[in-house]
Amino acid sequence: DRLLDAAAKGGRAVAGVEPTLEAVNRGAVQQLYLAPEFERAGAVCDRCAALQAPAGGHCRFCAGATHPTELGEAMMGRVLASGGSVGVVQRHAGLGGHDGVGAILRYAA
Repeated sequence: DRLLDAAAKGGRAVAGVEPTLEAVNRGAVQQLYLAPEFERAGAVCDRCAALQAPAGGHCRFCAGATHPTELGEAMMGRVLASGGSVGVVQRHAGLGGHDGVGAILRYAA
């Protein structure tokens, strides 16, 4: 609930796949929250390492080549590697309405 409230107010949180990916790519995530059923196909850039939605084989940021990845696992790995933590949220309607993913940030977006 705290995450969704802060995200709605433009504070230190984001909700939904795209805003969460952007925060993970910036290394800004303090706490990542995922619904247990979250599983999303994605891509990682071979050049800049950006996580993103599948982009037809080319990075939307640097036009480098990409390869497929599962975004939930990739985001968890990045957050843990940057010193953040990961939580799985069971049956939360609010988070479910935001693609089942969100994050508390280290600093405001």
